[in-house]
Amino acid sequence: MRTLDSDEETLIRTGIEAAYRVSAETGERPREQLLIDALTARAGAGGLTGANADRLQSLLLRLEPYGERGSLSHIADEATTVPADTPLTMFDFTGLSERLTPALMLATVEYVERQVQRLRRARVSGELDHLGAWAGKCQLIIEEGWALTQSPAAGAWLNERLRGLGAGPVVCDVFDLDALSEAVNGFGPDAVLHQLTNLPDDPARIPELAGANARMRRQGTHNLLAAAKAAGAARFVAQSVAWPIPGDGGAAVKEHEHAVLDAGGVVIRYGQFYGPSTYYETELPSPPRVQVDDAARRTLPALDHPSGVLIVTDEQSS
Repeated sequence: MRTLDSDEETLIRTGIEAAYRVSAETGERPREQLLIDALTARAGAGGLTGANADRLQSLLLRLEPYGERGSLSHIADEATTVPADTPLTMFDFTGLSERLTPALMLATVEYVERQVQRLRRARVSGELDHLGAWAGKCQLIIEEGWALTQSPAAGAWLNERLRGLGAGPVVCDVFDLDALSEAVNGFGPDAVLHQLTNLPDDPARIPELAGANARMRRQGTHNLLAAAKAAGAARFVAQSVAWPIPGDGGAAVKEHEHAVLDAGGVVIRYGQFYGPSTYYETELPSPPRVQVDDAARRTLPALDHPSGVLIVTDEQSS
């Protein structure tokens, strides 16, 4: 996939800013054709010569398929056919070509942002009060989004958009306490959900690399607790395991749990995950186990749970 050079990034950025100004003035939703129109106007106004003029024409050629008359207009230009009040929308990028992934990822973020703003207005106005505490809450989970953020400009754009929703991707070394504290404090979180692990892609290497995960449970947990405390987070929830681990790994689990509980946090002991993107995608592990999507759903109530230990497995929930 071709990335943008710094001059192309500048042209795209100014074009996006112009497109959003048009949206703000007209009330029209942001879409690809507005960006194409802004860049076309820039080309028609002159002022760019030589290599920069060539860059602008190249950008227009690459963007044309995504405009209102292009073969890929359904990705970033046409209005969505999903009803605005749909309670749950899932985005499946399985099998998507590398060429289309960034465009669809950005379109997804735009869609979710509009939904968040709509629900935020409804919640502030009191329209959702009778539906419970979680009504109007939105979650955006992007798995394997690295293709999008390989470009610094695209990564910065995504970070800015997600921060507008109250979220933002951060790359940080958990063992660097100063950097971690700065990152956590920058969010000013009400709660910290500790799901850090250091596990290999190949489960056969878990025994070989057990020391790395034990370090995560000791030093990683210590640093994240310290960063959360410094940031004033009122709640801290951390994952653990619902089965015994022998040797030093088991000792690290106990130290991890004690540190979280001593800080007034909540420990969730999960069973072995199975399902998409786990070690057990096509077969069941031995108990205790839990389907990974069900585990995620059952994690949310822990944010409001008093300090203690919760069990999240197919066999038990307490």
